[in-house]
Amino acid sequence: ELQYTENIRSWLLLNIAKLKIADVVDASCGDFNWMQVVLPKLDVKYIGLDIVDTLIYNNRVKYSSEKVSFHVADICKDSLPKCDLIIVRDTLFHLSFYDVDKFLRNLSNSNYKYLLTTSHYVEPNFENTDIVTGAFRKIDLFSKPFCFDNSKIVDRIPENLTKSSKKREMILIEKRFVPTHLSL
Repeated sequence: ELQYTENIRSWLLLNIAKLKIADVVDASCGDFNWMQVVLPKLDVKYIGLDIVDTLIYNNRVKYSSEKVSFHVADICKDSLPKCDLIIVRDTLFHLSFYDVDKFLRNLSNSNYKYLLTTSHYVEPNFENTDIVTGAFRKIDLFSKPFCFDNSKIVDRIPENLTKSSKKREMILIEKRFVPTHLSL
């Protein structure tokens, strides 16, 4: 929903040029609901990826242009396009540890500068749990088995908080500090 993306949309408008981002890969792009609002205000090439072919087909029909394209892709195994920024919003918390590990290994072979992805705010004694891919659970990317380094985060973008919010944030991190696999 647009209300949850207000902060990330504002952040993109303020920071894309500052970070010298010319190419954005949105994996997974879903129905392109919120990015369609922000992209006309940015000077970037955009590639939306999703595993659901009907979403990609509909996005192509409605939104494709010279600078906007959509492709069916599985981020855990398909080659990811070269880009300055890869956005993986609200995706990893739907993947099993096995599939997150496959994604991180695949991502490590990709040519990108920054990863922008979702992590939840959690209680101090929180432990990440495994799920079957497609289900949902909160994740803390700074705890095992993800082990992102909190001190290496370039920026944090909190989600707009409402009563129904899952209380999460987007974190921006340079490729060199993104783990290449899970610590299982």
